Amino acid sequence: MTSVPAEFRPGRKLLRAVADLHTRGYQRLRVAVSLYELGTWRCSIAPALWMSGTHGAELADGVDYGRLANYTSASGREYWEWRDRYHAPPARVADEFLTRFPELAAMSYGQDWSYVGWYQHMLHLTYPDALPVTMMPYADPMLDHVGTIGREVRIPLPPPGFGVARR
Repeated sequence: MTSVPAEFRPGRKLLRAVADLHTRGYQRLRVAVSLYELGTWRCSIAPALWMSGTHGAELADGVDYGRLANYTSASGREYWEWRDRYHAPPARVADEFLTRFPELAAMSYGQDWSYVGWYQHMLHLTYPDALPVTMMPYADPMLDHVGTIGREVRIPLPPPGFGVARR
């Protein structure tokens, strides 16, 4: 059995929590992922309405970052100021998301089978030793794919979001 490297476990758990939310009917919930200059992986969870109409893994122009469910790997197992008590399973992290972000949850309830299919495929391609990213410091923009940190994988773009296209 292949195990997930320790440094990727919190991020992969968060991605699995989003997959859990998809199965609960929040299929319009998406992730925007990047690598920050200091080497931390960042994941913003947002409704499809706030994602770019041309790049389904990037936020649309003008989105208020403060209204998103933001996570950074520098926080370890602390998701949104909630400590992952006793290494809670992804379903418990999903429960915490619903408690802390009811507006995002309400905006994300509904069908988006194309994205959910892409998301499951992305989880498969990146398992166990990679995390998806769309932006990395000192790298060319990823306009036609989603890249990774860890093992190198080139993932097709997800379906476009429902927001305004990036320029």
